[in-house]
Amino acid sequence: MRPLLRTTRSADALNIMLTAVEDFLPDDGMTYIEPFCGLAEIPFEREIGNCSLNDNNPYIINLYRWVKSGKFLENDWLITQKTDLNNWAKNRTKFNKLVSKGTIDTVEVAQLTFYLSHISRFCNYGTNGAFIGVHDPNGELPDIDWDAAAALMQNWELSLGEYTDFAVAESDTLVVNAPPIYVQQWNNVAWDPSDHQALFDWLESRSGRAIVFHRKRSVIQKLYADWTEGDRVFQVV
Repeated sequence: MRPLLRTTRSADALNIMLTAVEDFLPDDGMTYIEPFCGLAEIPFEREIGNCSLNDNNPYIINLYRWVKSGKFLENDWLITQKTDLNNWAKNRTKFNKLVSKGTIDTVEVAQLTFYLSHISRFCNYGTNGAFIGVHDPNGELPDIDWDAAAALMQNWELSLGEYTDFAVAESDTLVVNAPPIYVQQWNNVAWDPSDHQALFDWLESRSGRAIVFHRKRSVIQKLYADWTEGDRVFQVV
């Protein structure tokens, strides 16, 4: 099943991730655990039924929760599905108005999150939670089997928060999709080497196994390669 949100990874990069995880998680019955789930590409592509997923972006987690509930389209679409610039701008404005009112955990925001992900060239969120993006004139809304997605996600545990607060056992096996360096993430924050060092220290303090995917940057590659001697870290772009 394709991920619900638009991915910017190349097919080659995604294939590297999927192949690496196949070798890393030989037991199909174990729970797949990811502290930075984001687009949840691996769980969707591999159709993993038992997952514990965390992210600090409330819009992503809200979308997944509504889809899991089976109520994402219970009352049909509450927003326009037209993808021209004018309608995209209307949806962006609607999203930002709802967010400014503190209205986040609604199906309307979930639908807008899905829409803006696919009809925008990039998706960033400012310090007030507002959507910052550029209209993609070639963007299209994919056909999703929402019932199949809900069925797949029934045994997914979805957690919202920082990875350090993620409720996992010290011995659990983790799949870590490390945030890119110097690229704005949720809440207009860009990770830097010190953030990766903190993640490195957190992983080092655990007794469980971990595999790390990261976007290529020499300073980050050296940090993780020193930890793993190159056998548990994969560069993906």
